[in-house]
Amino acid sequence: LEGSSLTWPAFASGKVLVRNLKTLAAVSISEGKVAATVAESADHAFGRWVASLETVDDRKAAVDAFVGAQASIPIVEGGFVHFLYRGEGQDLAITGSMNDTGGPLPMTPVEGTDLFYRTFELPPGGRYEYAYQVDYETWKNDPFNDRMVPATEGEEPLSELVTPGYVLADHLGEPTGPRGTIESFTLESKILEGEKAIQVWLPPGYASGDREYPMLIVHDGKAWLEKGKIDVALDNLAGKSFAPAIVVFIDAAGQWWTEAGGSNTENYIRMQVEELVPAIREKYRVTDAEGAHAVLANRFYTIPAAAVAVRHPELFGAVALQSTFLGLGFEDELLADLAAGRGRDVRFYFDWNRYEERNIDRGWDAARDSRVLAKAIEDGGYAMTGGEVLDSAGWGGWRNR
Repeated sequence: LEGSSLTWPAFASGKVLVRNLKTLAAVSISEGKVAATVAESADHAFGRWVASLETVDDRKAAVDAFVGAQASIPIVEGGFVHFLYRGEGQDLAITGSMNDTGGPLPMTPVEGTDLFYRTFELPPGGRYEYAYQVDYETWKNDPFNDRMVPATEGEEPLSELVTPGYVLADHLGEPTGPRGTIESFTLESKILEGEKAIQVWLPPGYASGDREYPMLIVHDGKAWLEKGKIDVALDNLAGKSFAPAIVVFIDAAGQWWTEAGGSNTENYIRMQVEELVPAIREKYRVTDAEGAHAVLANRFYTIPAAAVAVRHPELFGAVALQSTFLGLGFEDELLADLAAGRGRDVRFYFDWNRYEERNIDRGWDAARDSRVLAKAIEDGGYAMTGGEVLDSAGWGGWRNR
């Protein structure tokens, strides 16, 4: 089915019956080998090696020799990528950004061995995040690949594949020069009727100087610090590729969806302008030059970030967005603002991934939504750079750019 089943399968007359809200299918079961995918059956060296095992007596020794001879795994062979897993288990599945359905896909076992594989045909120069599932129960990282990145949700990391041609930035390495400092305080918000945890990155030399700085407000700040390593990027880049700034991180609410496009988004925007900005100006040396400041957000928080910028161009002259989601409600107001050219002098940077977060069953797709928002920005007459990149949704790509 195009999407998962919403009921338990039924069995009758020798067939398994499955359905969701759109489709009904009757599936016959017969004995046979796991069918090869189109990519697996194509003509490539890995496929020819698998075929050669049919005439090999000691398959385990052949697998040992083949795996030991590989410079790296997954195996990248032109436009094909072969994912290999060795270990106990009757069934293996792989899930990752290269899978259009968003769910796990079965891997093919090599009979008589502990090797499973699946081949994808992927364009070169991309980056992919993935994990294996043993017997459709236990999730595991790739034991052949030590590259790992934080998952967008949850604490367990994902394996990362970077194919030849993908450019890894150098701003995430250990800084060698002067480093900024991070302070924190709690904002008592009457508008939100609660507290907001705020962290502030101060550029090197702030304490010993008297200059005033522009300000960057980062939404979902805790995730950007912990998973996005943005403090490392700031330490590496301040005074080089950007003028030093004061960077303000706003923690997401427990019920983040209410302020990131949902019912409390209007108040969340007001909080920034009426409470947060004055508090930062009181505590730190922030310039009051018109439009000197900027906002940064990804995923759901792109909606309030874009909205606060176009509604308050006297404060914000630029906004950087990555991988948006529409559908929580407030995007209708944002799209109306953009169509009217509200705050048209605000400059946009907006990028998203070819392999984005998506869920067929729930009907959301960040690549589709990003294209919709990008068109609205351009149609509204705003200056915009960025666009779709050959990358995968996830902190590995967002922080690299």
